[in-house]
Amino acid sequence: MLPATAVQLQTLIGLAMSRRVDVIPRFFLNDIVQKLYSDKRKEKMELLKGLTLGRDDTTNLSPLPNKEVLIVWGDKDQIFPLEMATELKELLGPKTRLEVIKNTSHVPQVENPIQFNNIVESFLCDSS
Repeated sequence: MLPATAVQLQTLIGLAMSRRVDVIPRFFLNDIVQKLYSDKRKEKMELLKGLTLGRDDTTNLSPLPNKEVLIVWGDKDQIFPLEMATELKELLGPKTRLEVIKNTSHVPQVENPIQFNNIVESFLCDSS
């Protein structure tokens, strides 16, 4: 989740996208690693270590029983499996809506932006 090299970033992109993306030049990936992942690396690592949803018996998440919540998830997410989305939905409360976009991974907003935008628009129009 915190790549230090272009090869590691390429692996992370492979996990985040359901389609292969091999056309990104190595120099560009190196630049991304330098700009996004090198600064405050220790602090970012600590944040990642704090992600515990679904990993232990303690829930650090407060339910939102009176709030409408939208969760949009890719059905092929290899970083956070779909089971985690259903757990999150249950933890957040009865007004939580889970929308799963087929054939997308961790970034459904990038892989299928039209469907993603339609889901968000529908949620916002239904909520108002």
